[in-house]
Amino acid sequence: MFHILFPFTPGVTYNWNITNASGSVISSGQGSNAIVVNYSPTFVSGNLTVTANNAWGISNARVLNVKATPATPQSITGPSSVCILQQGVPYSITPLASTNAYVWTVPSGQNIRWNYIINKCNIYYHLPNVL
Repeated sequence: MFHILFPFTPGVTYNWNITNASGSVISSGQGSNAIVVNYSPTFVSGNLTVTANNAWGISNARVLNVKATPATPQSITGPSSVCILQQGVPYSITPLASTNAYVWTVPSGQNIRWNYIINKCNIYYHLPNVL
């Protein structure tokens, strides 16, 4: 839920619109200086616009581009204990709705083989450099 507030001016009504927002709706406040928006589970981004209206006309539109913050991934599936030099150890997470990329990180000195657009990776463990 998201609230927007503009200063109240007597005799002015506000016309709000949300576009390209995948089923998201303005649930209350249409006509006033404050609204409540309910974003759908598939929301990625959209534009929220507002115009002020009075007896003399309609203002230019003010536009706010709104973007969804991805959800936090669930727990990582895979072994928490591995052998030195073990190769191709698979890890994964449950895919998140409206997420098209994942960034995996591993401890320094380890390698990761992955595809940025999937929810899985393989980690290749190595011995530290020994002199």
